[in-house]
Amino acid sequence: MWRATPRGYGGTVTASSADRYASPTYDDAYTSDGTVRPEARIAMDAVLGRDLAALGTALRRDLHGLGIRFESVDGDDTWHVDPVPRVIPAADWERLAAGLGQRVRALNAFVADVYGEQRIVAEGVMPERVLHTAEGFEPALRGVAPPDGVWTGVGGLDVVRDKHGEWMVLEDNVRTPSGMGYWIAAREATLRHLDPAETPHPIEAAAMALRNVLGPGHAVVLTDGPENPAYWEHQFLAERMERPPSSTCATTGSGTAGRPSTGCTAARTPTNWTAPWARCSTRS
Repeated sequence: MWRATPRGYGGTVTASSADRYASPTYDDAYTSDGTVRPEARIAMDAVLGRDLAALGTALRRDLHGLGIRFESVDGDDTWHVDPVPRVIPAADWERLAAGLGQRVRALNAFVADVYGEQRIVAEGVMPERVLHTAEGFEPALRGVAPPDGVWTGVGGLDVVRDKHGEWMVLEDNVRTPSGMGYWIAAREATLRHLDPAETPHPIEAAAMALRNVLGPGHAVVLTDGPENPAYWEHQFLAERMERPPSSTCATTGSGTAGRPSTGCTAARTPTNWTAPWARCSTRS
């Protein structure tokens, strides 16, 4: 329904009419015969009541003003956001959320086994050489037991719909996945311009949910600084979680309760903080 220019914020956003629109594959807003889906009606009424080209341009300007960027594999650091919301019915989301939760728990069990008994090797599921030559494998963590058994505190799972509308997972990101801050910013910016008759389920508390995952004690957001393409999100989450960001760290040895002790000089405080399960080399 709209098309953004390939690169940069300076171009014009163009849009075509929704009349006689039909998608050759599954569309979250329209059925195959061009009828608006009931769950998408409120959002589409808000969208179609505006000039789509102006809407796309205004949204792009707002996000640029926030300093948001995310560099793609081709070097474009413009963060493109479609102003047409994707509406997911609650029943669909509940089923999807249950499956994703199960998947993350399975991934956590895999990591626990890798740094524990390594039954996955003993039972012939994975060759030992595959595990021990994996780029992300950290031999020094073998035998470490994190509090509550949580190795994967945050999972960033990329999901898409296939042509029939079924959800599929493209990839699992469980090291330092990015996206939570961008998700909140996109929602807030889009709602400012659309102002739909009914607002969607709130997500603003997601950042504090992340803080709760870390558990009690002190925490910082480790970042390698402005050179990181997701640096904006590092700052955003630090502010929303009311945690100090840190760009300098040095491993100082074993901490308490099985946690590695990472001495990090926080940018907003002279105090050294312990960052639970933070790694000095952070990549998004």
